[in-house]
Amino acid sequence: MLIGSLLNGHAPWAPVEACCGGAVAEFSLGWLLLSAIGLISGIALVRATFSLTALVRASRRIGDLKRLAARERIAGSDCWVLEDDRPLAFCAGLLRPRIFVSRTTVTSLSRSELGAVVAHEAHHQRRFDPFRLSIMRVMVDSLFFLPMLDELSQKCIERAEIAADRAASQRPGGRQALASALLTLHEHKGSAESIPLSVERIDGLSGRRSFWVPSRSASLLTLASLGVLLAGSAIAVELVTRMPVGIEALGLHICLAALIVAPLLFTAGFAWTRPNVRI
Repeated sequence: MLIGSLLNGHAPWAPVEACCGGAVAEFSLGWLLLSAIGLISGIALVRATFSLTALVRASRRIGDLKRLAARERIAGSDCWVLEDDRPLAFCAGLLRPRIFVSRTTVTSLSRSELGAVVAHEAHHQRRFDPFRLSIMRVMVDSLFFLPMLDELSQKCIERAEIAADRAASQRPGGRQALASALLTLHEHKGSAESIPLSVERIDGLSGRRSFWVPSRSASLLTLASLGVLLAGSAIAVELVTRMPVGIEALGLHICLAALIVAPLLFTAGFAWTRPNVRI
């Protein structure tokens, strides 16, 4: 139609105006909401892709790090000793986690202290904590509109450290040896960042149990974000299709799904942690 109008010389832009007018007429609040939700989903997908890419690159660097270390048997576990002046002790690797310690850590600690540190990292290795915490990090990076996940991720890291400390404390004199080792390594020059210590971890070593209370602001923002996304999706579909979605029915389905999923998650977490239950 545009080519014909140009050839005839009569109102050449009339078809363009007609197309633009039709597009504006079709554009509505529903399409605007769908576009906003699609934009948020696209940003989340891009952030998840970048986070997974960084995770894969970090995993490859672990392989390069292994080639620079010497394999030694320490306190009944296979460890990779790095020639480094920093007091390092960590577990790294996604599918095949390995224990890495520096030569400074081996020479600075006594035999009992070194055994407690290796037992701590061995617990991370058995539980595949690097993989689980890395997946949590990807979720935090991708679902940026849920601020509660960032706080939950930090607490998961602290709980993993406390669980590893508790496992190392099961050795004879393990609690005192682990506390002494952490204090020795933390006081080493330049080790404040490599040896993480928190109030919850210190309480766990002293035998006290701490409870986590989520912050009010993060909880309210997360609930608000979920409510806006859910309500926006339902309203957008209803406006675009001109068919009632039924907010009451949608809420009932969500409640039923929560009632089904919550026991499954609780059972899976119970089986994963394997706690000792006494009645």
